[in-house]
Amino acid sequence: MCIAVYLPIGKAKIVKDNTLWNCFEINQDGIGYAFIDDKTNKLISKTFFHVNPTDMYYEFLPKFREDTEKNPKSPFILHFRASSAGTLGLDNCHPFRVSEDQVFIHNGTITAVKDDSLKVKSDTSMFNTEVMQQLPMNWKDFPAIHELIDEYIGAGKLIFLNKDRSVNIIGESRGHWFQGIWWSNKHYTGDWNRNVHGNVVYGVWNVGYNNHGNQDINYNKGLSPSTNTIHCEWCDSIITSKDKAIWIDPDNVVHQVCSHPCKEEIEEMFGELTSSEKVDPSLITIYQNDSDVPLLESGMEH
Repeated sequence: MCIAVYLPIGKAKIVKDNTLWNCFEINQDGIGYAFIDDKTNKLISKTFFHVNPTDMYYEFLPKFREDTEKNPKSPFILHFRASSAGTLGLDNCHPFRVSEDQVFIHNGTITAVKDDSLKVKSDTSMFNTEVMQQLPMNWKDFPAIHELIDEYIGAGKLIFLNKDRSVNIIGESRGHWFQGIWWSNKHYTGDWNRNVHGNVVYGVWNVGYNNHGNQDINYNKGLSPSTNTIHCEWCDSIITSKDKAIWIDPDNVVHQVCSHPCKEEIEEMFGELTSSEKVDPSLITIYQNDSDVPLLESGMEH
């Protein structure tokens, strides 16, 4: 799914290493960031990829820290990739350069753009070539173009960094601000990184689920005990029970997503979703803390 982050001036230095690790742990297919060099006033973009993701992370981290230290007057945009289309490698790592004066990062999947016939370029790379690089250089000055791009990308989110140090977020309401930083989803919290370990079921956002779930055993993900709200796992927006669809992904992991527009986007990529009517409410189990998570009971799928 990726995560895209906008760090206004002065904010990059306050992000802790464990927060960056949380972003990386679930998005290990590439890392990149961009900033304005305080001395040269050039728009700099750096990307990282390695067949060993941990090596990639530890190559990225000291360079990111060095650049944030040397360029305190610049905003930063930061991206951790989880691939959904295109090959793995530097060419599909964000940021993408629209021009010498503009780069951008993206969270989501852009189904409206045509596929690369060679299956090499990602949807975001194709979007840059087919859409962004075809627009006038001053497109960011026209609100109507912002609205058209927003409609085109569906449930996705975009962050543009410009050489004049301005930043444009498209789909801003689909992400959120925390500690003066804009995050496209909640991967940075670390809660998304919990999984099944041995015979102990851990929860995402403190909700138990079976990682081997199927249509008979469905553990809800995404329900927050503190707010009693459900977040779409595709776009991260709050959804109601009437606007909920259950998706069992190719790895048989159960997800809750918006009925619209995310349901249509996922169906186009992976096939028809499982109806929410097939979810047995009696199988929903909420855990407040990891220490409360019980061992799988007999009769439940291991």
